[in-house]
Amino acid sequence: GAQIGLEEGQRPGPQALIAGADLLLYVTADTGLLEDDILEIEAALTDGRLAPATFEASTRRLLRYKQRYCLFEDPTRPNVGDAQVVAQIEASVQRPQDRALSASHAALAIAVPEDDGLALPLTGKKVVYVGPDTLFQDAGSGWLNIVDQTFGQALQKHDDTVQEVLWPTLIPLAGALFQDTVDAVTTTGADVLVLGTLQARWSLAQQQAVAWILDAMEDADVPVVHVLLGAPFDAYQTHGRVSAVVAVMNSRSVMVEAGAAVLYGADA
Repeated sequence: GAQIGLEEGQRPGPQALIAGADLLLYVTADTGLLEDDILEIEAALTDGRLAPATFEASTRRLLRYKQRYCLFEDPTRPNVGDAQVVAQIEASVQRPQDRALSASHAALAIAVPEDDGLALPLTGKKVVYVGPDTLFQDAGSGWLNIVDQTFGQALQKHDDTVQEVLWPTLIPLAGALFQDTVDAVTTTGADVLVLGTLQARWSLAQQQAVAWILDAMEDADVPVVHVLLGAPFDAYQTHGRVSAVVAVMNSRSVMVEAGAAVLYGADA
């Protein structure tokens, strides 16, 4: 995906710096890739594709953040025995203004590519949410993830009557998830089902559960709001069959809270 839009021979990492990125994050064990990118960045600085002044400004920004969070005290962790360092970190991390800025950025990142107006906003409606728990396996990478809260818990901050149906395991069991969802919708008399998927494109279990759930909700005349907690490709399966699609594309607290706010009427 990182190659989309690049011309032949262009490398995503160096091109990101040229485009204005300050930092490159690599998930790879291929040291050759890193070495090739370093050589390409050096060449870009030499031939003018990447202005030295721009590169220096990025470096200074990173150094300022390292200084702010005391990362110069130890390359891996601060000296927790130093009371002055601890106090400086506590004063610098999770400041109210930082939280507010993160929340504002998250709100701007939420997209609603589909909305027929029948389900959203959720205010005043009986809602059931189905999706991953706080510990889940990413079907795309196979990695285990732990998050602070589920999307359902973020919804409950707006309406504490929202009922959750969570994956019973790290990956969903299609049959059990389908039955639990139908039972919850029937028992609560839900007006709307909020369906959260995460990398379902790479999960046959999620795809099967989604297919069965959509069929059941159509039969029950219950509109579905599809929340994309991972890659946006999941929307292909539900396009034209759900009332709304909300692209959160992240399962961290600041993003799920912003997504939940959109479902309850905040602008996206």
